[in-house]
Amino acid sequence: MALSQTQVSELYVAIFNRASEGEGNAFWQTFSATDDVSEVANIMLGTTAAQDYFGSALDNDQDFVEWIYQNTFNKTIADDPDGIAFWVQELADNGGDRGAVVEAIIFAAKQPENAGPAQDQFLNRVAVSNYAAQNLDEAPADLGSLRFDDELMVSDDDATVTAAQDSIDDLADEEPVDPGVPGDEFLLTSGTDRFTGTANNDFFDAPIMQNPFAGGVSNSLSTADRLDGGAGTDTLYAELVSEFVGTDTSTITDVQPRTTSIEIAEFEALDMSGEGENTVVVDASKMLGVQKIGSAYSDGDLVIENLTTLANDGSTIRNTSEMTITMDHTDNFNSDEDASDLTVFFDEDYLVTGQQTSGAQLLVRLVNAVENEAGRNSVEKFNNIEFAVGETVVTVDISAIAADDTLDYTTVYQAIVDAINAQLDADGFSDVSAALAPVENAVFSIPVAGFQAGDPAGPLLPDHHFK
Repeated sequence: MALSQTQVSELYVAIFNRASEGEGNAFWQTFSATDDVSEVANIMLGTTAAQDYFGSALDNDQDFVEWIYQNTFNKTIADDPDGIAFWVQELADNGGDRGAVVEAIIFAAKQPENAGPAQDQFLNRVAVSNYAAQNLDEAPADLGSLRFDDELMVSDDDATVTAAQDSIDDLADEEPVDPGVPGDEFLLTSGTDRFTGTANNDFFDAPIMQNPFAGGVSNSLSTADRLDGGAGTDTLYAELVSEFVGTDTSTITDVQPRTTSIEIAEFEALDMSGEGENTVVVDASKMLGVQKIGSAYSDGDLVIENLTTLANDGSTIRNTSEMTITMDHTDNFNSDEDASDLTVFFDEDYLVTGQQTSGAQLLVRLVNAVENEAGRNSVEKFNNIEFAVGETVVTVDISAIAADDTLDYTTVYQAIVDAINAQLDADGFSDVSAALAPVENAVFSIPVAGFQAGDPAGPLLPDHHFK
């Protein structure tokens, strides 16, 4: 068995005094096939990161214990000289095995007889580390932002856990992406626009404008416009009201812009009625190469219809997963009589996924979180797994496996893999097989049975790795 997410978090708190990120926590879980905490602790202490963090304290028993003691119990030599002296002696008695002493200190920190503020702080920091591991994929450039000091002030007060989780959410929301080179800004007009962008990141601004021919205001982004973003990552921001045919305000039509190579499209639907009842419709069938599209700062309702996944060439269909739908800072019930709604309709011909002609893979994560957390059958109450190989639907009956109370996560997933492979053979697919994927840690996705969303639910093997 490997270490659990919580065991790795305990090591991060005791050794590095910081929260773990998802990538690092997962690495240490699977780094060693053993669940020997002291072994992994010694490997951690041998890393360059530990040497930089501890400095000369790694080479001195007294200094080392004081460091770990403060990280774990938040106590200095002045606070607990007898406790530190005890662990220094333990280190000597263990032949200088620092990993073993780290494991023993962590164990002591969790015991009922040591209940109190120090224990509460340690457990709170471990909980924050688990939260970071589940919500922050990679370590930020500034590791100090995960340190339990001025950046993450986590004490025995549960309120500090919530504050730290908010800080981690902020880190997760940051996009460490090269912003590229700013390009030109193109201001659309109330007439017909023909714009071609530069090789950089251009911005197409389409505000509402006074239209003397219509006798009022109208969209500067219209069905007649032709916009080409060129290279780079380009953005279109358009304020929109309903589009009319000519000057006849009783004949409303969709806004159907023609865009190519504009990757980001944001529409601000304005409320014309004053009652929050206005709906603006954008027909996106002629918008090519869009990666992100949605509603931004809208007061009215927005409908985006006929959305496709067509690339810039107008013929290549991309996977639907390459599209992102956004709804940002829109009106709500607290500020108006009606909330702003966003509805997006894809052209069903472009709802595609997994477009590969060879080497295709399917990864299936299957877990009953409540049973898995309790160490019981991880797939209890599941009956079938159904998937398609080409045009053929393969159905695997796993009901007997799911009902076997002698199985847990270490055995049940291999049983499912065996069942899948047997069914594939029976259906004549000799070139398709299933295998176990690396171990992962399950979390609860919703509050249930006393658990909250995000709580650890034990390890699982995402086992159905088809090739």
